[in-house]
Amino acid sequence: MPKSDSNQNHKKDAKPGLSPICIENSNSKEIDENLENLAVIVEEEDFEKILFSVLANHSPPLASVGVDVVDIARIERALDEWGVDYIKKMFSAKEYEQWQEKEKGLNAASLAGRWAAKEAVVKALGTGFSQGITWRQVQVFTDAKGQPYVELEGQAKLKSDELEIKSFLLSITHESDKAAAVVIASKT
Repeated sequence: MPKSDSNQNHKKDAKPGLSPICIENSNSKEIDENLENLAVIVEEEDFEKILFSVLANHSPPLASVGVDVVDIARIERALDEWGVDYIKKMFSAKEYEQWQEKEKGLNAASLAGRWAAKEAVVKALGTGFSQGITWRQVQVFTDAKGQPYVELEGQAKLKSDELEIKSFLLSITHESDKAAAVVIASKT
């Protein structure tokens, strides 16, 4: 998205140490309305500070965010080498069953997106795949409308409960060579 003159002027008027959009004094509606503008006007080094401010001031309260990008070719190579065994190793039986119903073939882009989602979830939990959390405990499904959602089991569920996470908002995207996922963990 190109930078507009109004965004450039707004950035020049920003207080030192704060984002150009003063999130600290904004309500949740203002934050939501301004998030798109942040990507245009925020210096890269300010992003982390702004993200944490959004998490702290958002209603409903947000616990954390996880993001991951997967190279689709990496998944293609794994499928070429191991085929369906790769899917059965990395995904739960319930995930495999849903995938079989929907995909009707080895779709590397779809699997890469789901893998990115799993990685994003464990980043939002702050654990990665450690502390007893395994690939199959973080499950990614799609509902009847195609919206992805997360279900946790075992240690992943226990960690989520410990952090008082009630839900995960998940978005998955695919491009020609990459798949990406963003997860927002919410306390409501």
